[in-house]
Amino acid sequence: MKIEDEIKRALLAYKGRIPSAPVRIVIPEGRKFHFFNAADILYLQGDYDNVKLFMRRGKEQVIRGRLDRIAKLFEEHGFLRVQVSFLVNGRYILGLDNKQVILKGGITFKISPKYQKKIFEQLKILPEKKEH
Repeated sequence: MKIEDEIKRALLAYKGRIPSAPVRIVIPEGRKFHFFNAADILYLQGDYDNVKLFMRRGKEQVIRGRLDRIAKLFEEHGFLRVQVSFLVNGRYILGLDNKQVILKGGITFKISPKYQKKIFEQLKILPEKKEH
């Protein structure tokens, strides 16, 4: 099987494992809590002490905090870390290869080499075999 076909198969299987029922993610911000439906978020961008959530309908929401501290909340619900500063919603990935991820709307993210192996493990993509 070619790696492109393996990636497509793995991406479909990964999306199938993401709960279809609405999932609410609770993000703490000091003494406040923010509630979001996971399906409403396209991606998150960390910027020092702020996290910007980019929503499906074009809205943006900024929360004080660090992406590292809330990443696990999102990774449990189908989000993939593609760079130190970016988490993308697996529901909206249209395509990927070992260098980039393409989301709905043509939004493209380069995959950091640091996160490439983890993404392929999460998607259960087998490493390409070298021919002798």
